[in-house]
Amino acid sequence: MREHWEGQWTPSTDVALVESIVHGDSLLQVTERLLADRLTGVTSAAEAAHVLMEAVVTRAPRVVGEALAATERLAAVDDDLASLARAARALSGLVSYGSSRGADAASEDVILALCEKTFARAVLRVEGACQGDDAAVQPARQAMRILHELALAQPRIDRDLWFDTAHGLSRNDRIHPACAGLVAGLLYLAEKLTEDEVVALVSLRLSSLIDPRAGAAFLEGFLGVNALVLVKNRAVVGALDQFVQAIAADRFRDMAPLLRRAFSGLGATERRYLLENLLAVRKIGASAQAAAQVLAARDVDKLKEMSADIAAAMDDLDDLL
Repeated sequence: MREHWEGQWTPSTDVALVESIVHGDSLLQVTERLLADRLTGVTSAAEAAHVLMEAVVTRAPRVVGEALAATERLAAVDDDLASLARAARALSGLVSYGSSRGADAASEDVILALCEKTFARAVLRVEGACQGDDAAVQPARQAMRILHELALAQPRIDRDLWFDTAHGLSRNDRIHPACAGLVAGLLYLAEKLTEDEVVALVSLRLSSLIDPRAGAAFLEGFLGVNALVLVKNRAVVGALDQFVQAIAADRFRDMAPLLRRAFSGLGATERRYLLENLLAVRKIGASAQAAAQVLAARDVDKLKEMSADIAAAMDDLDDLL
């Protein structure tokens, strides 16, 4: 691990140092005192793990043991998925880079064991945290991203537990559809779902005409992962197009805000790929190359002049984008 530091001495630095004298006679004493004070007020595993991380980084050995004990105690009773995920991320960072700060081997072994337990505890609480309305599941969506990143980056945790859980969540009808879409997108980007599998999954989740709102929510979570990679997949675009076309006309007005929100994260490049693949799926234009040339011109009027079919496609996208 490489670090780059920049230091600047100002008159306010003198004042801050003088004010800190009340906490100790040395930088180490001040650091340990302030971290110990923070530790007394922590109520979650994430807060305790953050104090532990700062204690290791600042080489405050007296606080390391106390923070480690507090993190282990709170992680055992903390039921908040977001807190457990943040704690696991902090512990994973210490597992990966703690030795660069001179942490002793005994502490590293304890931190590793705690990281493994905290990660597993978080994964087991994902399903329950993904149930509720949009606001209720928002913290869970961020937590799932953290757990997925840890599963990919930290080889010393049980990554199979996460991927097995994620596969189940992507097909789970009891959780919020946006969470299912998010985890499906994460699995696809991690190459844990083949193209055929992701197309089948997307088609299945978007096939319900009884409750198209669930399909729109799944779509929002799915595209929110990495829209560029997803809209470049022609089969996925075909499934999205079939879903939009299948919505009854009398329900489309109510669905439009949800669909706009799902597509709102698409930038200019993503929209270009989406439109190009949409034209190819609908077999509009003399060839895919011709369609790409028109798209490269970025001239909407030319697109509408090509044919009534292209105009219809553009109108469909205008309604959403």
